[in-house]
Amino acid sequence: MRTRITRCWIAAPALLLGFSACGVDTQAPTADRESSPEVPVRIAQASLASGVSTVTELVSTAQATVLATAGESVEEPLAMDPTIVMTTQEFTVDKALSGLAGEKAVKVKFTGGLVTAGTKEPYRLQLEGQPPFEKGHQYFLALLGPGEDGTYGVLGGAQGRYEVADGVLHAVAGTDEDAVVSLIDGTKVPDTTRELAALDR
Repeated sequence: MRTRITRCWIAAPALLLGFSACGVDTQAPTADRESSPEVPVRIAQASLASGVSTVTELVSTAQATVLATAGESVEEPLAMDPTIVMTTQEFTVDKALSGLAGEKAVKVKFTGGLVTAGTKEPYRLQLEGQPPFEKGHQYFLALLGPGEDGTYGVLGGAQGRYEVADGVLHAVAGTDEDAVVSLIDGTKVPDTTRELAALDR
């Protein structure tokens, strides 16, 4: 199954996100939606800058750092703007490196999901560098929160999320120009945040 991807401009002042246009159509595989019909994907650029410029700052700024496995997700449009969809994904905590004392699961909220309002053709909204988490896959996450609804957010977008494969952390493709991401990408799964912070040396 393949999904058409369009890079486009989307306004989302309610989320305090700045989106800009790119205007490119490509084809890409659909992640974990083999039974779904072809759905266009609109990738929006957004500033998710955290102000973090070192790995040490990343782990000290995060309220929690965890190794966790992605589970079920729920998509919900914003009441104030139904063309903006938020996804809440449940993660099983495999190991908490910091924060989350005793918690076995966390819910992570992020922008993106199926948009059906205000459009003739439904499409999937996705922020650049923030593809959907794949159910059953393990991730290292640097988190902020929880918010009033009990959910967490990923710190700094791509800076705070890495897929785990064969004991190694892998950044989202195309994001390794970021100084923090480039240091963490390709390193072995850490046992402690101190191991991560040592990457700055």
